[in-house]
Amino acid sequence: MTGHLGADVPIQESDIRALASTYPNFHGARVINYLRLRGLLDARPPSDPCTARARHHATAVTHPSFSAAVHTFIDVLLGQGSTASRARSPKTIENYVAAILDTLEAWIADGLADPREITKKHIEDALDPLRPPPAHRAALLLQSPQARTPVFRDPARTISLTSTRSVPTALPSDRIAGLLDRLDAPRDRLMVALVAIYALLPGQLVHLRRTDLDRSKGRLRLRRAGRLDHVIYLDAFTLRLVTAWELQRHRR
Repeated sequence: MTGHLGADVPIQESDIRALASTYPNFHGARVINYLRLRGLLDARPPSDPCTARARHHATAVTHPSFSAAVHTFIDVLLGQGSTASRARSPKTIENYVAAILDTLEAWIADGLADPREITKKHIEDALDPLRPPPAHRAALLLQSPQARTPVFRDPARTISLTSTRSVPTALPSDRIAGLLDRLDAPRDRLMVALVAIYALLPGQLVHLRRTDLDRSKGRLRLRRAGRLDHVIYLDAFTLRLVTAWELQRHRR
């Protein structure tokens, strides 16, 4: 190594690994460790295995234009794009890249030679067999690799998918009546009702104030740091529990 590269500056770890891979009897790891201990090694930045696999997938794309687009996509996910952005986790990056490979290869097999040739129809055909949640993810991913390359228009910009969101079902008041009968304190009954019927979290209960309750209008305001307050409209059952708590407060 020193005969070819000299010993005046630290030797790059990548050069040692490249030489060691050429001859099976070269113990590159021992040389790297020796030079590291003596400050003579220009160490290679550690590579995350998930990111390395994503890069490998990108390189394996059969057409160079699409391969370059996926590499640019990875750069953006790593926060290394032309504009600053939040870096995603390496596992997320690997999953994103793996999710779009089959679609890209299908487009290449159909004769597409450049990401600029992708049309809205191509994306709609790729999303059509997917159910809503995977379709939303696929729409984002299929848009991103070419949105970060020099395209003149974004073919996914006008695609709109219906969203199916599972909303938690609140417990009806009659279902918790038996539970509330086991509690003696009106305050405890009200807290259980707010959690069971309106899904309030413990942190929200702790920060509730007396002034947040408007009993005449049946409203309860939840304060949220950094966001707009959220208003809950209380049902008649919960309002009766509020009244019982107010009477107890008055008596005390």
